[in-house]
Amino acid sequence: MVQNPHTVTPREIAERLCSDLYEGLDKKKIALLLQDYGPNQIPKEKPKSRWRIMADQLLDPIIYILAIAAVLAFIFGDSLEGIAILAVILISVSIGFFMELQAIRSLEALRKMGQETTQCVRSAKIHEIKVAQLVPGDVILLQSGDMVPADARLIAHDNLTVKESALTGESVPVS
Repeated sequence: MVQNPHTVTPREIAERLCSDLYEGLDKKKIALLLQDYGPNQIPKEKPKSRWRIMADQLLDPIIYILAIAAVLAFIFGDSLEGIAILAVILISVSIGFFMELQAIRSLEALRKMGQETTQCVRSAKIHEIKVAQLVPGDVILLQSGDMVPADARLIAHDNLTVKESALTGESVPVS
């Protein structure tokens, strides 16, 4: 693999990956790379149940410390402070629960993206392949509205704008 690819020209990266910027990879190299790296997809794991996510949130050591502080506040007769600490626990557990639930949903969306298709150049021809069949060195062709199906390095572009809302929250496309 290429160390610090941002410091290397696209041509040098292609050479290191035994690829060609215009012809892509050949069939023999693709088979070897698929064997070495496996499919371009997130490994399938059984998703956590909602109960397990909640249990994980409650098993956090910070929650234990806050619970002990709440119990002590009630023991010493400061019920207002005890209630405030319980509210903090509830808010903290709720935020952690919903954030982890959202992360699981995002992971599932990425997994589904691996079932989509993309265009790439292989053996000097444009092929429509499943995203899971991409390998390091593939030359991917993107069109307006396409999602980037794998880690990639731009070789050439024409009026490229990127919607970064998933990363930055910014809703306006960036040049």
